[in-house]
Amino acid sequence: MKRWRGHYEDFSSSVQEVLGSIKLIRVFTAEDYESKRLHGKITSLSDAGVEMVTFGQFFALIMEFIINFGNILVIIVGGFLAMKGIITIGEMVAFYSATGLLFNPLNRILNSFDSIYAGFVSLDNVFEIVDLDEVEPQTGKMPINTLKGEIEFRNVYFAYHKQEVLHNISLKNYPGKCIALAGKSGAGKTTFVNLLLGFYKTDRGEILVDGKNIGSLNLKDLRSNIGVVAQDNILLSGTIKSNILYGNLNATDEQVTGAAKRANAHEFIIKTPYGYDSEVGEKGVKLSGGQKQRIAIARAFLKNPKIIVLDEATSALDSESERKVQEALEELSRNRTTFIIAHRLSTIFNADEILVFRDGTIVEHGTHNQLLSMKGEYYNLYGQQFNQYGSMLAELAEPAEPDEQVLVKN
Repeated sequence: MKRWRGHYEDFSSSVQEVLGSIKLIRVFTAEDYESKRLHGKITSLSDAGVEMVTFGQFFALIMEFIINFGNILVIIVGGFLAMKGIITIGEMVAFYSATGLLFNPLNRILNSFDSIYAGFVSLDNVFEIVDLDEVEPQTGKMPINTLKGEIEFRNVYFAYHKQEVLHNISLKNYPGKCIALAGKSGAGKTTFVNLLLGFYKTDRGEILVDGKNIGSLNLKDLRSNIGVVAQDNILLSGTIKSNILYGNLNATDEQVTGAAKRANAHEFIIKTPYGYDSEVGEKGVKLSGGQKQRIAIARAFLKNPKIIVLDEATSALDSESERKVQEALEELSRNRTTFIIAHRLSTIFNADEILVFRDGTIVEHGTHNQLLSMKGEYYNLYGQQFNQYGSMLAELAEPAEPDEQVLVKN
């Protein structure tokens, strides 16, 4: 049963994966490959099912034989004793009836064996999940009544499965200031944001929010003050309005419309067949990438957070959509503590401070012009993006004075 259950779960997840990736499969003409792969899983599931049914029927036959043999034995032995005068015919019949009262419930239990065992297997799977270590760290209970938005990482270390991802990260960002995180993929930028959101707990060091350790704060209160706009924002099945309302479920229609206007989304929304009541489809399939981004930004506007995290928010858009989204993001970031994760360096030229990550460490920090003048890691990243055909870097502007309010500690 457990083997069949495992094959069934594997087959179900594979079918969901294939159906969800049908466009990718068709683009790469992998229909035959996926068909053979699913056929193999169906065969394994079928074999396990036959084995399970065969064992169940064999066990049922044995038990049926034992029960019937017991009844025959009672009749033979009881008849022999009655003939010898040891017991009466009435006593024998009474004993036979009593054994029937025993065997009938036992037979029903045996017929329910498959269902009982299936229940134990499922319960075992539930307990496997219950017994897992808690993914999300324990958080404190200190409520957040008002949040200024001052964020400090103080000598933070973090590792995934004993592999260090962040090493001695220290920085401080003040309300209204913008810090950008640059670096190659895998440098630790996304992990930095996940720590800020409380998805992981630091191995060493501490993260302070308005001077208080993040571990002492109520995590729900903290997240209610952080807005995230990512590259691939998730929209839920429902209307445009219901997705914007996710930022504040108690908002009025006027507030929803106002958030959409600030996100440059109102214009395209009112052109849809039912306006704000138009369905977005599963995962927003009825909207373009730029439209989904602006819905997500409107959602963040409605949330009105003190801290904004922009995670590659424009990297997958065409130039026209990027312009509209970038305008909305600039409006969203105004007067808020902002962190920008960016591969496209053109989106972070105006950041108050740019932190350059490499192998989990901040190797450079400064403004765009300051980092170019260093001719180090950032200079190379900039050159790869804007001078990949061998042209020389433009003449660098004079380095600006560092902003005293945005500090990185070495």
